[in-house]
Amino acid sequence: MKLLILSFLVLATTGACRPPSATVTEKGEILKIVKERVVKLAQPASDAQDAKPSKNNSPLKSASDEVAALESKKYLFLYFSAHWCPPCRQFTPKLVDFYNKNAKNGDFDLIFVSADRSIEEMADYMSSTKMPWFAIPPKSDIVKALGEKFKVEYIPHLVLLGKDGEVLAKGKDEALQKYLESHPVKEGP
Repeated sequence: MKLLILSFLVLATTGACRPPSATVTEKGEILKIVKERVVKLAQPASDAQDAKPSKNNSPLKSASDEVAALESKKYLFLYFSAHWCPPCRQFTPKLVDFYNKNAKNGDFDLIFVSADRSIEEMADYMSSTKMPWFAIPPKSDIVKALGEKFKVEYIPHLVLLGKDGEVLAKGKDEALQKYLESHPVKEGP
């Protein structure tokens, strides 16, 4: 597993495309970088389980026109994951549950940064786990740049960004905990 992840990191840092400058820190700049490549499931997540990707009829749609709404969010999660990774397949349903329970707060969103081997594998992973959020397709310069920028050494990996793009927490458990600290569970009336 470590060799596979190291191979991913080597590939992520040796591509012909250069990553964004290390000075890119504002969330708005990150969103500009991902705007043209971001996608979502074409069906609502509850209907997505029956969707199967194909070259002619993809369950994915462009979501670049929806990215502007992310700029108003107080928090942005970046989720580095892939379907071929067993720990990712264990964590993703928990993240979907977290997202569905907390999305009503309206102050965060999430972008899946795919390390899958193909867009078809990514679409199948998104459909089978009912991911309701944005995604960046695999094997792109953006995936490589974000992996390098946030020093992703393993997956699953979650990065929590604040309003101005500052890193508030890294690591799947740490990022969720940091968000939940600012959103205490309210007891009944």
